[in-house]
Amino acid sequence: TQGLTVACARCHDHKFDPVPTTDYYSLFGILASTHLNEMCVDTPRRAREIQAMNARAGDANRAIGALLRPALAAAAQSLAERLLAAAGELEADDPSRLGAEVQYALSEPSHPLHPFARSAAQESASAPSAFAEWMVRLRGEMHDWALKADPSHPLWDERDDTVYEDFERGFSDWISSGAAFADGPARTVPPGQTVGGFAGQAVAASFGRGADSLVGTLTTEKFRMPARHVHVRMAGPAYPRALRENAPVRFTVIADEHKSGHAMPDGSGRLQWHSIAMTKERDRICSLEIVDRDRTGAIVVDKVVFSSHPQPPPIAGPVSRAVLDLLAEDDISSLEGLAVAYQALARDLAGRRDLAPSDRALLRTLLGLGRLEDAAEHLSVSQRSELAAWTARRAAVERAMPESSFAMTSRDWRPSDSPVHIRGNHKNLGEVAPRRFLQAVAGSNQKPFRIGSGRLELANWIASAANPLTARVMVNRLWHHHFGRGIVASVDNFGRMGEEPSHPALLDYLARRFVESGWSVKAVHREILLSSTYRAASGESEPARRVDPANRLLSHFPVRRLEAEAIRDAMLAVSGSLDPAVGGPGVPPHISVYQDGRGKPESGPLDGLGRRSVYLQVRRNFLPPLFLAFDYPLPISTAGRRGVSAVSSQALLMLNNEFIQGQADLWAGRVLQLRGASRERVRDMYLASLGRPPVESELEEVERFLDRQGRRRGGEGGRREAWADLAHAVLNTAEFLFVR
Repeated sequence: TQGLTVACARCHDHKFDPVPTTDYYSLFGILASTHLNEMCVDTPRRAREIQAMNARAGDANRAIGALLRPALAAAAQSLAERLLAAAGELEADDPSRLGAEVQYALSEPSHPLHPFARSAAQESASAPSAFAEWMVRLRGEMHDWALKADPSHPLWDERDDTVYEDFERGFSDWISSGAAFADGPARTVPPGQTVGGFAGQAVAASFGRGADSLVGTLTTEKFRMPARHVHVRMAGPAYPRALRENAPVRFTVIADEHKSGHAMPDGSGRLQWHSIAMTKERDRICSLEIVDRDRTGAIVVDKVVFSSHPQPPPIAGPVSRAVLDLLAEDDISSLEGLAVAYQALARDLAGRRDLAPSDRALLRTLLGLGRLEDAAEHLSVSQRSELAAWTARRAAVERAMPESSFAMTSRDWRPSDSPVHIRGNHKNLGEVAPRRFLQAVAGSNQKPFRIGSGRLELANWIASAANPLTARVMVNRLWHHHFGRGIVASVDNFGRMGEEPSHPALLDYLARRFVESGWSVKAVHREILLSSTYRAASGESEPARRVDPANRLLSHFPVRRLEAEAIRDAMLAVSGSLDPAVGGPGVPPHISVYQDGRGKPESGPLDGLGRRSVYLQVRRNFLPPLFLAFDYPLPISTAGRRGVSAVSSQALLMLNNEFIQGQADLWAGRVLQLRGASRERVRDMYLASLGRPPVESELEEVERFLDRQGRRRGGEGGRREAWADLAHAVLNTAEFLFVR
């Protein structure tokens, strides 16, 4: 916005422009005091609509939960029998629901069915005496696991584990956006959700009151990372790891404002540990991000652990007190007796009217219910019918849930001034540079920025009428866009090494008009486009050729080649394929068979769904060949001025590219649908593509061309192919590619 390079002042005062090192670190202090977040940015009205739908989903889930209470009691009556059946499924590939729960419990000591699963696996403990000995050993093991689950146990110190977050204190250290996490941590799981391994603890769950279509984010403040490994226990829908920050559901570690580590749920429906290894030393400035942009599933995060150990903690949570009391019974002498004890516990829980969240979760786990609604098989026909009506209402709420919008946002974070890094070395600090604007513009006696990070004051200075640079840089870019060359040709450099303006008074005039119009870009466009300079012909006079061969003084309008995006859009327009819609998601670029490399994305449609080029997603290593051939800038840094080359690869691409050939064929098909003689169709093609009708000699030449190509092509489709050849030839003309 200022047409100046400040980066050179990172290590030393700028060699050419009046930008001292302190100016660089004044601006650095503003950015370092800013925290970037991916957040939901719904309007207040949209947010209220979503919250109303969330409440309606909650009403439906409460009714469903009440309907299922008798089903839980019925399921508890036969638990012993079903547990013994599940014991025979420890090695099964396709176990029952309860069998799958027992299989999972075998490797998770905190699972309520872990003692039963371990006992079922003890084939040698079939005799009563052997089983009694096994129970003594099992009680000791479970007692040890109960101690190890406490973070104060020495095991946690040995592993250097620190529980960063378990959500027992709410979201006090997190910033929430969207409705998904708006109600705070969840301690119960709605009847339609599946969260295996849940024990009634506080979790960050994006299902709100039971709606998968809710979306949102949770983000921490920035902190210094104390460990090399981050372990997160979570559940949710699965997405390919290659999506990284583009995954709709993910847990992300942001290090030095870069989304450097990602963990995605595995889709198993169970809380599982996932690990992220930090790539650099400790003490990096980091933040954590939990994102759910998926309207068909929810993410559930149980806890986040920082550790020096690459493996996650050996136990996920506390051992149930009720299960420890169950094991303490002396009359359990067989696996059958243990199953009966579990059944008695389940019947007791199902018979209580008001259960604590931990007891509700325990009952659900003991019964092997992935979803509470799985217990519907124990309801009567009429009850199932009523249940189906409520689930249909909830589904209708899900479908009607308004969509949310997401954007990168910024907010203040510990506003402070930055010291100068002498010679750019962050370990060799000098004087503190107060946050403020460039001294060359605002003066050396300006007041430091003290409102938060200083972003607002910086923006006010950039957009100030007293700032001589912003308006001039902007109108110069607009002029460059229309004429192919700015009044200052070096559009990115208004400093000493930049070029002097060709028309200084014109630059000042346009800048003044820009400010007087309320910084209206449209007004500047109108002023330029209505000028006699813009409307001048491109014909060059002999005196002008002698006096100003480069046409720097604009005695005539410069011939200018279209940019790569405009060439593509023009082809879509003449072929009738252009979709003029505004907004919407970007379209993945088409990846040809000849493009390969690291991180190759899935290819998009060849024509980009007809969307304008501005809506094509940019993949740095997989740019469309048409763009590359016509000087599309590499998306690694800003480029105020593009190169304009004329090389043989452009002609070869225009002749052989499959997209261009496809658009020529579509254009031919559209033209042939028009009524009238061939000459009328040709006139339509010339007007659409070149903005003028053909002259008589061109019409005669085109007629001969169509006749010759028709005979050469022959066959049933020869006529359309001949017209496609004509369309292709018109797209290859200099008059189509250049603006005069």
